[in-house]
Amino acid sequence: DLGTYDVVMASYNVVNHGSIESAVTHAHRHGVGFIAMKAAAAVRTHHERLRPLPAWREQKLQAVVPGDDSAPVKGYLFVLQNPGVSAAISNMWTEEMIRENVTAVGRQVDLQLT
Repeated sequence: DLGTYDVVMASYNVVNHGSIESAVTHAHRHGVGFIAMKAAAAVRTHHERLRPLPAWREQKLQAVVPGDDSAPVKGYLFVLQNPGVSAAISNMWTEEMIRENVTAVGRQVDLQLT
């Protein structure tokens, strides 16, 4: 609101979107870019201490994002459907993940939000 920042970056994914959605919308209305971090972290992590991830997270994502994509790709698709999101940071530990993650670029899907 002070006009100090041009862009912000925060964790945003299928798990926490409800608590941050209004901030993303507010930033967008005021011309502030929003970079989504941890878009796929809700369903994939390389941190052993966080495994196993709760099954309900992937189940929610599968219900919300149609199609046969992997859960991480659906995580990126979920955040990138929001017009208030300017970009998403992608976790990529292998060449295979790079190839998989780029399949989300520029795609539009109809989210099944209830």
